[in-house]
Amino acid sequence: MLMIIIGSVVVVGLLAGGIFAFSRSNNSKLDNIDVIGDYTIYKSALLKFRKSEKRKCENLKDLVKYIETDKELPYERYNITVDEKYFVVKNTKNLDVASIIKRIGGTSYQNGNKLYLSFLSLTKVSKIEPVASFKVIPSENIFTTTNIEYDTSGVVAEDGKVADYKWEGNEVRFSEEGTYIVRLKIKDINGNWSDWYEKELLVQEKKGLKSVSCGYECAYIVHENGKVDVLGRNELGQLGTGTNESLSKRTYAINLDNVESLSAGEEHAVFKTYNGKIFSIGSNKKGQLGLGTKINSKIPKEIWGLEHIKQVESGKSFSGALSVSGSVYTWGDNDYGQLGNEKNLMRNIPKKIELLSNIKQISFGNKHALALTYDGMVYSWGSNENGQLGVGFKGKSLEPTLSEFKNAKFVCAGKDASYVINEVGRVLVCGRNTSNQLGIVGEKEIVFPIENMNLKNIVYISSVGDFAVALDNIGKVYSWGRYKHSDEDYNQKPSLIDGVKYTKSISTTVDSVFIINEKNNVYTWSSVLEKRDKLELIIEDDEL
Repeated sequence: MLMIIIGSVVVVGLLAGGIFAFSRSNNSKLDNIDVIGDYTIYKSALLKFRKSEKRKCENLKDLVKYIETDKELPYERYNITVDEKYFVVKNTKNLDVASIIKRIGGTSYQNGNKLYLSFLSLTKVSKIEPVASFKVIPSENIFTTTNIEYDTSGVVAEDGKVADYKWEGNEVRFSEEGTYIVRLKIKDINGNWSDWYEKELLVQEKKGLKSVSCGYECAYIVHENGKVDVLGRNELGQLGTGTNESLSKRTYAINLDNVESLSAGEEHAVFKTYNGKIFSIGSNKKGQLGLGTKINSKIPKEIWGLEHIKQVESGKSFSGALSVSGSVYTWGDNDYGQLGNEKNLMRNIPKKIELLSNIKQISFGNKHALALTYDGMVYSWGSNENGQLGVGFKGKSLEPTLSEFKNAKFVCAGKDASYVINEVGRVLVCGRNTSNQLGIVGEKEIVFPIENMNLKNIVYISSVGDFAVALDNIGKVYSWGRYKHSDEDYNQKPSLIDGVKYTKSISTTVDSVFIINEKNNVYTWSSVLEKRDKLELIIEDDEL
């Protein structure tokens, strides 16, 4: 054996018969994987040597018996410094030195054509270099209302284990359109960080209007981008502007954001956001906000305990929600049994109606409620003083009762009246008819559902006052009943509204109608007998 001491470096010759036999000729080439792997083996052997020996490691020969590998190591390529601090790679040709130094860390450095790798590195070198990666779900068509998920199943790390993630820009939703950069790096179990991995996300904003929903004396115009315009009465803060100031002109409600759907009662509203959360706002004197209190709120507050909800609904002073599994939850006023599951006068938190299942749609009126099943049956409960439950007799019901409506596909609970659209677009009605709100002439009330023969191809009905409007399958609107108590002349049966066509959303207050047409224009009117030039234009498409 030949050992030459040059400076502070011990150069050790060939160890005959050891595991450090030549595996490559002097002309063999090393790559990064070789160097890092060999460094790891020698470092592990050095640590075992230090624990077992009471002397310094003078050369690589001292480590032979502590090396546990069958790999033939290219001994001639490496040295160890006499202070045991560095593993020396003699020739850096063909190596990505910067990458190796980054992997090893510590005080590793390059000097000329030699590479000094620190045995005092703070982190353990991994056999597998950590690599960050993620997928964005959805991968395209990301809008300001989109809920984003980040899938990191593609990351690479030692033993498949990641000790830490460091994100930048990984929002679950981007509320403004634009281009965003999302970055990720990971740390493996040995404390080694990966390089940054990044993706560029293009976030778009949906244009246009989605729907209109009215309270008793106010309106909410929901945009496709989740923003909401409001106008009308606001004494209890139900418009979401943060004040109690009523609005005669439509105003953007800054507190209502990311709204997917909304339903308004007399002085409150409940809405669902695109990320599945449920909020309420406005009057809470009957617990209709579902917050566990009776305190009014001028800003939206989240209702806890509701998950996987597909529809929210508001009655006069009670509220409800329908889950994707077909379960119904109610809360608020219960003076007439409109909560459908108990005798208490009110409840301020949601509770499931155990007697209902397989429900497709719900509708809450003034003091009663309707629930449509997937097989076309209709359950009703609450006030029945005018026969509005459709069970063939009067008298309130505290629990859901199967009504006489059959083959239904849509239900609407109004003010002491009920409207049901069947599978062929015909409308069946029952309940109070003192202002011809059922569109039937000659009857003050109807306790057994009958068909209104003047309507066909109907897809939607809205009613909260003493009149109703219906939308057919080509966007035409029909109206009947008394808009105002002072109206002496009104449509006693359904009549087509002249000049109103291509309607895609419609809703009523107690005395007016709001519609959105296919051009995203919003109109309102307060009497079916007023002419087309009396329609008030609230929003034009070019304002959006």
